[in-house]
Amino acid sequence: MRISDLSRRTGVPVATIKFYLREGLVPPGRLTGRNQAQYGEAHRRRLLFIRAMTGIGQLELSTVMELLTAIEDDDLPLPALYRTANRVVYPDLDKTKAVNDVTAERTEVDRLINELGWQVGDDVPGRNRLAHVLAALRQLGCSHGTEFFHPYAQLAEQAADRELSLLPRDDMEVERAAAVARAVLLDAALAALRGMAQEHLVTERLGGPADSSGAAPSTHGRSPPPTRRRRTARGKPATQRPGCLHSFPAGPTVPAERHVGDGHGRRARPESGDTCTGRGARTSTGARDPVAPPGPAQVVPHDGARREPAAHRESPAASGS
Repeated sequence: MRISDLSRRTGVPVATIKFYLREGLVPPGRLTGRNQAQYGEAHRRRLLFIRAMTGIGQLELSTVMELLTAIEDDDLPLPALYRTANRVVYPDLDKTKAVNDVTAERTEVDRLINELGWQVGDDVPGRNRLAHVLAALRQLGCSHGTEFFHPYAQLAEQAADRELSLLPRDDMEVERAAAVARAVLLDAALAALRGMAQEHLVTERLGGPADSSGAAPSTHGRSPPPTRRRRTARGKPATQRPGCLHSFPAGPTVPAERHVGDGHGRRARPESGDTCTGRGARTSTGARDPVAPPGPAQVVPHDGARREPAAHRESPAASGS
């Protein structure tokens, strides 16, 4: 197949395939002309492997190159291939990003490995990595001992046993690339399953959104408590204080206010230092609001115009008209 066909069958852009060819991640095709080459099934599978490792596995290209080198080394037996893959994918932690001293935790981890009966080399990076995890948890206030990891170790052993059961009895028939791919991708699958299990239990025990739409989880037949509305002493929503809520300009310059009521004509109590004091507060146009005269409280409707209560408005007969 041509490189355009290879791109279409793998989903990898042509420019990316050419980059892999230049870097040696993909072997060259069979030349059929000056600028033409044919590619086969081996190229397609190589590209799918690289895409899975860098995408789902989230590995760097340099790490993928090391894996490919180990896979193609026929002198490297299968147990050594697994050990190499584990050291490449999970290297020892960078000392600049790790806990300073994990000597005590490393001793505890070594004891845990012995208790489990695992045949693990002393130089396996997983020992130090687990010791750093234990030390970091303790620094963050999680006073766990290695006994906390016993259930995790049992699950990990079961997962590894199930994975290795897929290998044929004859090592010569093992698809080495597929074995390494399973080691990396099943680890990603285990992390994804653990995350979903945690979300399920959090929703079940603590409550919260049941799905991405934000729908509330089931309350097992119980209706949620009703929202209580705050009211004034007479049971009616409080009215706005003149010269405050309606006179502020829009935007982040609005001072903080303490509200009383339920949102339908609330009364605002300015905090100390607020510019809204009810005495000459500035409007959105910059003009100073007239000072409210003393006397009965004025009602401020939503349009911002002040109107005196009906009890204090003069009738036409009283005004002499």
